[in-house]
Amino acid sequence: MSSRSPRLCALLACLLAAAGGGAASGEEAPPAYASRAVDGMTPELKELIAQNFEPTYITVQSPGVTLESLLAETCGEQPRAVAEALAAEALKLNRLQALDEGLVPGETVAIPSCVKLERRIELEVREGDTIESLLREHTGVYGNVTLRKTFELNRGRSGARSPDAFFRKLAVGQKITLPYAAEPQIFVPRTAGTDFRQIVQENSTPQVAAVAEQVTTPEARPRNEGDYLLVESVQIASADGQTPCSGSEDMPEPIDMAALKAVFDEEARLRALSGGTVEPTNIGIIDTGLSEPEDDFFTLDVLLVRQEEMDGEDGKDDLPKNGAVDDVFGVNLNSSPLTGDVRPFGPERPAWQFHGTRMASLLLGGPDIVARWGGTRPPIKLRIVNFASSQLSGGMVSPLNLPTAIDQLQRDRVAIVNISLAGKQDHAGVKRYFADKTEMLFVVAAGNRQGGGPGQNLVSARQYPARYGGFSAQNVITVAAHGLSGRKAPFSHYAREYVDLAAPGCGVATRDGDGTVVADSGSSPATALVSFTAGLVHSLGLESPKDIKMRILAAVDTDPQLEGASWNDGRLNAVKAVSLRRDLVETVDKALHFGRIADRDALWALCDDNAVDFSGEYEILKVVPNIRTPSGLKVDYFIESDGVVGAQRCTQRDTTDRVLTIDGNEIRLSDVRDVVFRSL
Repeated sequence: MSSRSPRLCALLACLLAAAGGGAASGEEAPPAYASRAVDGMTPELKELIAQNFEPTYITVQSPGVTLESLLAETCGEQPRAVAEALAAEALKLNRLQALDEGLVPGETVAIPSCVKLERRIELEVREGDTIESLLREHTGVYGNVTLRKTFELNRGRSGARSPDAFFRKLAVGQKITLPYAAEPQIFVPRTAGTDFRQIVQENSTPQVAAVAEQVTTPEARPRNEGDYLLVESVQIASADGQTPCSGSEDMPEPIDMAALKAVFDEEARLRALSGGTVEPTNIGIIDTGLSEPEDDFFTLDVLLVRQEEMDGEDGKDDLPKNGAVDDVFGVNLNSSPLTGDVRPFGPERPAWQFHGTRMASLLLGGPDIVARWGGTRPPIKLRIVNFASSQLSGGMVSPLNLPTAIDQLQRDRVAIVNISLAGKQDHAGVKRYFADKTEMLFVVAAGNRQGGGPGQNLVSARQYPARYGGFSAQNVITVAAHGLSGRKAPFSHYAREYVDLAAPGCGVATRDGDGTVVADSGSSPATALVSFTAGLVHSLGLESPKDIKMRILAAVDTDPQLEGASWNDGRLNAVKAVSLRRDLVETVDKALHFGRIADRDALWALCDDNAVDFSGEYEILKVVPNIRTPSGLKVDYFIESDGVVGAQRCTQRDTTDRVLTIDGNEIRLSDVRDVVFRSL
């Protein structure tokens, strides 16, 4: 893994502290630096600090706050050049367009690392204070220049003729003025390989450079509240072992692949008849990397390869340039320039390192997909982003790198992005970035409660990007997990406001880092299965992220057992989702009938209380009749309007002698369980 040159890595004046946490390939973790601002720091050094140290995350508490006001509060008065550099870096970090853009309470923004000095500080001498102890406490330095400045500020009120005379006469309760003061801070380089003292020496006055030689007692690097963590599996077990859902809930074959293949092939035939072709879908996965690119499962034909890098010169960003070196199969977010080492970090080989590998196997259909897909592979190609941190064992790189990862995937024409990350803070720039990338569909995990506890409602358990999903989000799908019975998995987070559907997440067969099959449980495998389905839908010709999301949601199986788990109480049905060119009717015996419904008026006539205006300017995607409730039969209509999808319920009329005709076959409406209308 390459690293930045020492001059390009940030560096401050003061005290060095070793960082905690594991690093890549067993190397010692890069250090963090305990430091504070000192007088005489050059503008160039302050700009380097802003550009190369991890930012501070601040959550907006009240309306009327802007990035400009937060910068002023956090960094104080700065030289003009430094203030301009801080402003530019703040806009870049947060992907915002203007400093005066209003921020929403609850949003989190990144403020670049800055060194704030308070000038002319008034304080009162305490018992035991000396001028040396006061200066070291408040300024961090004690030298002739600082002593002289302190004396000059106080000579008028002291009457002393020399610094020595003034400092010898300090008395308890006496008021004195220090030329400046600064609070100690922890500064963490954004990338490994930095030499703190060398950079300070190259960009500072001799006084500041001398301070940089001081070393403190090592301290553990603090984990920032803004960090993303991996949505880890609840438990990894062998395929025949117990999982957190209990063995009876396990779903080693979560999708009826034979039925899916049959419907997919018929859809491909119909697409060909209209002059179209089935093209591979590019799916990006932002996770912990891929264990063995080019092994007997992750073969070249299922990896999205940058051919110019494969054929190009080692160690170079080959044309067309994208800011990454040797990124044959994907990118690694731990260095600048980015590299293409997508293999998991670290020698320990704990289960979390191979989370990305297991999810990647599901994005391709599962570990035995070749046998279950008739000896071939589904039309999907994977592009890998290694988002694991080389500096924090088990941690992810900064959330502010997520837009960078998405940019890389966009350059590679990725249509679907699978994400199993969770953070507690709503990063303003990241949220806006998701919303702006309308040409990409993001499929994200709702998250799990670790340690065996029950899943939480995302309304109270703030988790991002999971909360970017929901019925009003056009290009984000948030996924919870369910088991074989159809019930929500006990560990899975849920929310009617933010979760779109549930998918199989109990004892799902995946492929581990060494090629063995293991059972995985969590909302992560559920998410990967939804991404796999989205990829198939895209390959059959439905390309808009909004349309793909609507299709997957129209095809869900609604179930009262999932009430409250998502806004539609539904779970993934991949077979229904890929039937794009044919209407589909499911009957109470679970049989699926494909074709063209001759007259939809029979379904509109089911609504007995005028709860739905069928003349409205919206599209009805799905009808679920014969819903038994304490107040009688109900019928749900799934409606899309202006990119927002929702369900409206009516009291259902009597269905006696009423029929629905599909391709000339009459089906009694009383026997209908679900109707999904074609999308193409």
